[in-house]
Amino acid sequence: MAGWVKLHRCLLEKAIWKDSTLEQKTILVTLLLMANHSEKSWVWKGKKFTAKPGQFVTSLEKIAAACGSWLTNQNVRTALAKFEKLEFLTNESTNTGRLITIVNWGLYQEKEDEANKQPNRQLTDHQQTANKQPNTYQEYKKDKNDKEDLSTGESGDEIPHSLRLQKYISEQLGVFCLAHTDLGIIKTFADRIDRDELNPLLLDAAIKHSAKNGARSASYIYKVLSGWESKGIRAPDEINGARKERDAVEDVPILNFDRYKS
Repeated sequence: MAGWVKLHRCLLEKAIWKDSTLEQKTILVTLLLMANHSEKSWVWKGKKFTAKPGQFVTSLEKIAAACGSWLTNQNVRTALAKFEKLEFLTNESTNTGRLITIVNWGLYQEKEDEANKQPNRQLTDHQQTANKQPNTYQEYKKDKNDKEDLSTGESGDEIPHSLRLQKYISEQLGVFCLAHTDLGIIKTFADRIDRDELNPLLLDAAIKHSAKNGARSASYIYKVLSGWESKGIRAPDEINGARKERDAVEDVPILNFDRYKS
């Protein structure tokens, strides 16, 4: 299998690395190397099966063999159970083998932007592209729906709402690797938007406010947003009518997101 994978340094701070044995760390990296970079299809007993980027069908034996002869099937089984508990992957049995799905593969293994692959592109082309960049989450979401997503090879509609929001917040805050607790908070934002309980424009204002103040976490966005909502603010144009933003975020209780911790 040709190609390479990204291994971000934030992995060193994750429980999946700190609390894993040498064998489990070996299995972890091997799983990343075995995952598909593009969609793969095959036919088995006359039926077509498809694995998306970040997925692959394998077996305990194949994983152990790829890791090296010093690892056993039991080592692999134990590691998979641990990684699934830590929400690094999902693991399910299929008719053709064991389907492994690396969670958030697109977020961490996203391909390079097309502009970076064409260094000879004229400056005017880059300027035109920059001028078309979305300024709000609504524009960003529509833009992702209209264009092919580089991380999956499929339309943006195929990407879970929470993952799309994660990417947007990461870009706005200038953070590549969000904390695990942040992912749970962002999922809550996405769910509230889907239920029409949260105005996405108000969330966008909270994101921009956090970025402006140098905050680099979703928990700070949550504090800002909760502060506004506690004052009855439901839209960005209502913010100026409230007291100063820094007062609106004081003494806002933080929800217990311990269940999202690694």
